Amino acid sequence: MKRYRLALFVCAAIFSMHQSAYAAKKNKKAPPALNYQQVDEKDIFEISIDVQVKSKKKKNKKKKGGSTSTKKINVQCLDTTPGETSSQNGQLSFLSYNDKIRGLKAQIKQQLRKGKRPTALTSQLKEVKSRLTSAKSKCVRPPFLSLDKYEGPWTSREAQILLRRAGYDISPERVQEAVRDGMDRTIDKLMTYNSNSAFEGVRNDIWCDGYRSDGSDARNRECNPNNPLDFEVDGIRHYLYLSIQEHWNDYFNKLMLNIFYSRSMTAGFNEVSSYFSHPGKHFIAKYVRHLEESARSGDFKAYLKPLFTAFDQVEGEFDAGVLPCDIWLDNRDNIGESPNENCARELWELASVGTEDRISGTPNYSRQDISQAALALSGRRIRSRTLRDENGEAIRWSNGDSVNVWYGTWDSNRHRIGPKLIFAGLPNQAEVFDARDVYEATIRHPHLPTEIAFKLWKEYVSPQVNSATLRQLSQIIAESDLNVHPAMRKIFQSRALYNPENERRLESYPIDYYFKLQSILKIPFFFEGDGNAGSDLEKVDSILSTMGQLFGYPDTVFGFHRRELLNDSTFLKRWNILVQHVFDQEIEDLQEQHQFNYWGRFLYGLPEDGADEAFIKRLENWFGCELNDSQHQELSTYLNYRRKACNYEDRRDGFCEEGDEYWIQRDKFDPHPDKTNLYQRVIGALLAFAHIPQCMLLE
Repeated sequence: MKRYRLALFVCAAIFSMHQSAYAAKKNKKAPPALNYQQVDEKDIFEISIDVQVKSKKKKNKKKKGGSTSTKKINVQCLDTTPGETSSQNGQLSFLSYNDKIRGLKAQIKQQLRKGKRPTALTSQLKEVKSRLTSAKSKCVRPPFLSLDKYEGPWTSREAQILLRRAGYDISPERVQEAVRDGMDRTIDKLMTYNSNSAFEGVRNDIWCDGYRSDGSDARNRECNPNNPLDFEVDGIRHYLYLSIQEHWNDYFNKLMLNIFYSRSMTAGFNEVSSYFSHPGKHFIAKYVRHLEESARSGDFKAYLKPLFTAFDQVEGEFDAGVLPCDIWLDNRDNIGESPNENCARELWELASVGTEDRISGTPNYSRQDISQAALALSGRRIRSRTLRDENGEAIRWSNGDSVNVWYGTWDSNRHRIGPKLIFAGLPNQAEVFDARDVYEATIRHPHLPTEIAFKLWKEYVSPQVNSATLRQLSQIIAESDLNVHPAMRKIFQSRALYNPENERRLESYPIDYYFKLQSILKIPFFFEGDGNAGSDLEKVDSILSTMGQLFGYPDTVFGFHRRELLNDSTFLKRWNILVQHVFDQEIEDLQEQHQFNYWGRFLYGLPEDGADEAFIKRLENWFGCELNDSQHQELSTYLNYRRKACNYEDRRDGFCEEGDEYWIQRDKFDPHPDKTNLYQRVIGALLAFAHIPQCMLLE
C-alpha cells in the first residue's frame, strides 16, 4: 500500500512538474510579430486629428479621474488605412492601427498570464483605439491624387485647366464655351473625333508639297498617287501644325504627340529622308498614319502590334512598324546567329511594360529575356524593288528614273528557329517562337496597364503619383482591354486634375507654348512681303525647330523630354524666341493682308473709364493667372504713363532736374483706336504677360 501511495505521489509530482514546465513554456511564448509593411514614401500621406488627452494632475481630489483636453496629432495614412511609419532595417515601414491593436492585445494577454498588471499596455491600447476611431473617416486619398469625380464649381479656371491639359486651344472664346457647356459636355466634345472628309483632302494636298492649294502659290503641285515616295516630309509636319492651329481634333493630336510618340518609342525621320526619292521614305507616312489612328482609337494593343510584327512573314501587313523598329533600331540587322538586341530592348523599355513595375519596383524582365526576345524577332529583312503599274510598266519620276522602294520581307534563313523563354520565373513566363508570340506575351504582361497609367498620369496630371492611384487607373485600363480613352476620361473628370496642388505643375513642350499662345493672341504668321499660302506653316516649322522640337527629328530614341527642352538655362532663351516671332510683325501688314488689328482683338468693348484696370483684368482671364500687387502696379504705370525726353521747357517747368534725360509724363490709357502709341502699349502689355512667371502657360 505504501508503495502504491509512493507511486501515486511520484506520478503526481511528475505531472505537476510537467504542467509547470508547460505553463512556463507557454508564458515564455512571444506575442505575434507586428505586421509592418515596406512602403514607398510617396504612398504615405499625413492627416491631423483631434484626440482627448487626460491631464495627469487632478483638479479635484474628491472626483475620480482628471480633466481632459483636446490635442492635435498627426497620423499617417496608406490609402484609406490609418497607422504609423517607422524605419525598419533602413526601409520605410507602415504599421496599421488595426495591426498594432492586435499586437497590443496579444502583449496584454501575455502579461495577464504572468500575473502582471498591464497598465501601460492597456493605456496604450486605449490611445491607439482612440486614434483609429478619429482617423478612419479622415484617411481618404488627398484630392490632388484622387480619381473621384470632381463636383466643385465650374468656372473659367476649371475650364482652362481642362483645355490646357487636353489640347492646345485655350482662347477666351473656347474657355467661355466650355464654361457654358459644363465639364462633362466639354469632355465629350474634346473626346469626339471629327472625321470631316475635307481634312483628308487638305492632308493629301499639304503632304504632297508642304503648301496649301488655294491658287495663290506657284510652288503648289500635284503628286503622283501611284508613287508612295512622291510627297514632302516637311508637308507631314506642316499638316500636323495646321491641324493643331485650326484645332481639328485637339485631344487626339496631343494624345498622339505626347503618349504614342514622345512618351513611347519614337522614330527619327532622318534615316529615310536624306534625299527626296529615298526608297524608304514611304515608311514615314505609314508610321505617322499609324500614330494618328492609335490616338484616334486609343487602342494600345493595336498601337504595339506593328512595332513587334513589322513584317513578320506577311509582306506589307505591318509596314507601319518598319521605321521605328527595323530602321531606327536596327532590327533589319538582327540575324539569328548574331542577334541585335536594340529593338527587343526598346520595345519593352520604352514602348510597353517599362523596366520595372511602377508600384512594387520589381523588374519586368531580365537581361536574358531581352536576348531571348531578340532571337524571336530575328529573320526580318529589307529589300528594294522597282514599282510597276497594273500593266507591268515601271513607274517613273519626272526625270525618267524608275521609282525604287524598300519593302519588308521574311527570311527564314536569318531567323533563329525553336522555342525561346521570355519573362522567365515570372507569373507571365512564356514560351515564344517568333515576333507574334513576343507581342502576345507582352500585351498579357500584368504590369503593362500600370506602365500605361503611369505615362498618362505624369503627362496629364502631375509628376507626383502614389500606388493606390496607379492601381485604380491601371485597373480601368486593364478592364478596357488596354484602351486609354476610358482612363483619360477618368482623369479629365477627376478631383486631382482641378486641385490647386496640381495646377501648373507640368512644364510644357515648345509646341504647347506656341499653339497655346497663338490661340490666345490669334496673331497671324507670315513672311513679310511673301504672299505664298504655305509660308505661315513654314514659319511655325522654323520657330519650333529653333526652340528644339521638330516633329520627326528627336535627339534620341527616348524622344523629346520637357526638362531638357525647358530647363532653367534654356527656358527664357526659347521663350524669348517664340515671343519675338509672335510680336515681330508690322501692324499695317497684319491689317492689310490678314484683316487683323490689335484694337479689335484686345481692346474692343473696354470702358473708357478704368480702361487700364479692365484691360489688365482681361489679360489675367485670358492667360489664366493673377498678378501680384507689385506686378499690377508696374503694368498700370506702364499703361498710364509715357517716357518723355527732357527739353528746355520741361526743365523750366520743373519736370526735369539738371542731368535728367527723361521724365515720366502722365498719359491716361485710352482704348480709342485713334489714340497715339496705343498699339505699342498693347504689345508691351502682352509682352509683359508673356514673361510673368505665373502667366507663362505652364500646364
